[in-house]
Amino acid sequence: MMKKLFSLIFLLLLTSTSLAEVIDIGNSYKINIPEGMTYTKKNALEIVRENFERRKLSKKEIKDMMFLLKKAGFDGTEDEIDIMSQEEFDYIERDKDEFGKAENDLMFLEVAQKCEDKKTYKSIIKKRE
Repeated sequence: MMKKLFSLIFLLLLTSTSLAEVIDIGNSYKINIPEGMTYTKKNALEIVRENFERRKLSKKEIKDMMFLLKKAGFDGTEDEIDIMSQEEFDYIERDKDEFGKAENDLMFLEVAQKCEDKKTYKSIIKKRE
């Protein structure tokens, strides 16, 4: 019995050391960021405003939406934490400038070309029917 208990404790210690970082999200809550993953932390109010502007809402529409959000309990002090792979983080960072956007577009074109190359004769015939 004691041997099993020590084995269990050892496994728990081993798995808990694979965490890259532990972040405090407020009110004494913590999130474990797994190894190989990264995170971004942004003010939720800024993200909401950016989304409204990106959707080309008028100032009145934005004001009305912000009023409704406040009535729903959103006070603008909240943070949004996105946990993602390093590859996804790199993609988002590249997308912030024109050269990086071109790199990302090229990556998608390469994927689309590979998908197109995998078409079989049988699938082409089915499309024609």
